[in-house]
Amino acid sequence: MKTKYIIGATLAAAVAISSAAFAVTQHLDNDEIPALRVQLAAAKISLSEAALAAETNTQGKATSVSIEHDSKQLAYKVEVLKGDQLFDVTVDSVDGKVLSVVADKGDEKGETADNDGDKD
Repeated sequence: MKTKYIIGATLAAAVAISSAAFAVTQHLDNDEIPALRVQLAAAKISLSEAALAAETNTQGKATSVSIEHDSKQLAYKVEVLKGDQLFDVTVDSVDGKVLSVVADKGDEKGETADNDGDKD
């Protein structure tokens, strides 16, 4: 029974990472895709492990996990709810360390916006 659970969890994590990688590549230029492949191959932790790291760090509950990348690194962005406050937590995809925790600021209409100024 335990083996079935481990296989199922591993399969679910693989599907989630593949889906996230596909979603990330939809807005990339073709010259950015090889770098993303290298970064994904170097990722040592799963989406669920990133969510757990963010929850442990903030003592909150993860509401979403996405992949962020730039030319240098791949990281997970975990949105965490603690009480009435949302936090954007960045988790390193290689070692699972929390890189940053920033309060997610909403605009005056009550919508949330990423701290880089783009609305979700």
